[in-house]
Amino acid sequence: MPQSDTLLLRSSRHGHRRRKPRRPWRIGGPLLALIAVGVVLVSAWFMANPGRRQTAAISTRRPVAIIPADRQHVRFDTTITGRCATIDHAVTNEMRGWGGYTFDPGRIPVTDAHGRTLLPSNLAASKNPPGLDAVVSGSARPDDETQWQVAAGSRQMPASPAGSCRTSVATAWPDAVRSGRAAIRLQRPGPYVYWTLEHTVHWVKVNDVAPNPAPRPCSDGATPHATSPAPAGDPPSADGETWHWTVDSFCTKVRWWMFAVLGSRGRCPRATDGSLWPRQTYINQYAAGARLHLPLGRGEAGGNACGPSALMMAMLLARHRHERHATAAVALGTVFDKTMQHRRARVRPNAENDFVGTKAADFLAHRGWTNATFGRLGTSAESIGPETTGSDQDPSNEATIDRALKRGPMLISTDFGTARWGATGDGHMIVVLGRARGNPGEYVVYDPAGNYFASPTHHYDISSCGAAVLYPQSWLYAYTTGAWFIALGTPKA
Repeated sequence: MPQSDTLLLRSSRHGHRRRKPRRPWRIGGPLLALIAVGVVLVSAWFMANPGRRQTAAISTRRPVAIIPADRQHVRFDTTITGRCATIDHAVTNEMRGWGGYTFDPGRIPVTDAHGRTLLPSNLAASKNPPGLDAVVSGSARPDDETQWQVAAGSRQMPASPAGSCRTSVATAWPDAVRSGRAAIRLQRPGPYVYWTLEHTVHWVKVNDVAPNPAPRPCSDGATPHATSPAPAGDPPSADGETWHWTVDSFCTKVRWWMFAVLGSRGRCPRATDGSLWPRQTYINQYAAGARLHLPLGRGEAGGNACGPSALMMAMLLARHRHERHATAAVALGTVFDKTMQHRRARVRPNAENDFVGTKAADFLAHRGWTNATFGRLGTSAESIGPETTGSDQDPSNEATIDRALKRGPMLISTDFGTARWGATGDGHMIVVLGRARGNPGEYVVYDPAGNYFASPTHHYDISSCGAAVLYPQSWLYAYTTGAWFIALGTPKA
């Protein structure tokens, strides 16, 4: 995004950027993995703030609980489950548990050689679940906040072989909620890790005058320490007169694999090409570009029309906030000519063409938005930090966005793109309405390119619909660091 005082909002279709070299994940042992799950849960709880103004409702449907397969893509609101077991006072004590967690992209801006903002690259391969090594520093977030950060984690993990599976389900609201006795419903899209823990301890009788045997770990997957790295539970019975119980062998195995939760379905209309406008409030820039023969951008008609499309949706949605059956006669071609750097008739195919903020301001003023305000999100540590007071003096980007949304929809520039989740694009405009009703960890978004969370790789195209879809708050903040926005406010009658 340009750094000058002139508001120049790029709306070209997203391109690839040179990424920061990947950094390997630090490796932690099975015990660290077990401890870190609890740490993740505690930190994730603080992400929730139920006292917000809320808008669109989330789904109340509860699918059948599943164990996600490796690399599987599951739908939004999927319910996951696993095997939990506790056996105590036995020759072989056992505890089994399972869980899942997701990630936040880093929020401190990193720039490449050309000064363009980057986000972390893909999750790197690791022998242990990525991110769980963070317990070493006593936090669920690594020191380098430009990298992926462990976010919400939920699990069913008994504390010991004597524990209870029924009382060991812990969820990170609002990203996840309990479903029944042994299942967890996921209410946030993005990349996930599913993990399982299996721990067994074998007891043997030893004569009191004989030395205790050195505990033997299993050969595959256990940490070869001299003692069990997890609770041992109790022996089968009390000791005898001349003998006692001792741990002979133990085995702790942590298995994990990746899966993805796709985005919410939103409220998609019958047609997304603008042919039902303004009865339908959503426009897909590619579908409308093909129907209206808009100039080619990045090889597709309407490829750089996200700014005009988002502006039209924001205007109509703002009017609907005050008048349910409000209409808007303005056409996409007209908005394109009024707000883009070059008019349709004067732009060469696939030439760079920007959405210009000053033109958008003049257009809004002539359409009755005399109180529209422009702002820019910060890049300082205070800006990327979480909202603290919620007051007008709160310097965080989170507070700035929420203050703007109190006045109505906002048009905001982002780094969402067509590359895999976690990489940035060349600039893209979306409309944000507010926080989701019942799930303040998600923002309700109208995205003219489609639903970014429709797929980890193929999410933006002519067939994708981004009407009233839910985007995680941490992703929205990460992709809008330093970005310009327009808060429309209330239009004149």
